Amino acid sequence: MTVTTEDPQIARPSFLADLPPFPQVALRAMQILSDDDSDSRRVVEVISADAAFSAELLRSANSPLYGLAMEVRTLNHAIMVVGRERLRSLTMTVALKSFLKAPFRSTLFQDSWRHSIATALLASGLADICRLKREEAYIAGLLHDVGRAALLITHQKEYAAMARDENRSAAESLAMERRKFRIDHCQIGKILIQDWKLPSDIAVSAAHHHDEPPAGISETKDIVGLACRLASSLGFHAQKHSGGWTTEQIAAILPQLHGEPVVLHGEVLREAITKKIGGVC
Repeated sequence: MTVTTEDPQIARPSFLADLPPFPQVALRAMQILSDDDSDSRRVVEVISADAAFSAELLRSANSPLYGLAMEVRTLNHAIMVVGRERLRSLTMTVALKSFLKAPFRSTLFQDSWRHSIATALLASGLADICRLKREEAYIAGLLHDVGRAALLITHQKEYAAMARDENRSAAESLAMERRKFRIDHCQIGKILIQDWKLPSDIAVSAAHHHDEPPAGISETKDIVGLACRLASSLGFHAQKHSGGWTTEQIAAILPQLHGEPVVLHGEVLREAITKKIGGVC
């Protein structure tokens, strides 16, 4: 099943105007961090200007999600310890949590948040196996379901009622979204990520994470699609669907590692992700 987000006939839904703003401090920091020649002091200046955001960033940096060997107390120290690349993923993690903050008490939102974090962590690990960039995969995995969050924010009761049916496949759920809202969460995700002027790989991953994975994994979107399925198979699902993938099916698609087939140990992965998620949920 392919999501046709390239279709120019897809109209921007008016309800997106009701969404809270995505933290501008994070988007400005991302622009600076994406420029290899930029001065790290500029990042510190931008993030420090938002006291609440910088405090949350430091709290998250010291959480089990990053597992640092030492406590970081300042943004300068955080950059030194985690590095510029990992600071990008940390910044976007804090930004997405802030974006979801108002309705965060809802179980559906918590499930969506846990699924997004799990997908990000798994995408980062799978990227290593597939020789793709870890941080890009993490950020794309983190934001892959932001369109679902948008529907939860703007149509919480309607979406909650729809999400209770666990007998639909992912493709059937997307079709129902299009019938109810004239757009699905994959398409919305692409629109939002383009609005935020984030890299195109992230928008493409959001648009296509429910596509059937190709035989050869060569792009970030392929990693994110597998990580999304793997997160759900481990119990970190945003919405339960029928016909989900097993860890064995996912492992069979991955390239060999050091000449040996990849084995995904479900219980080990589930325990490790649960521990990391505990620091940011």
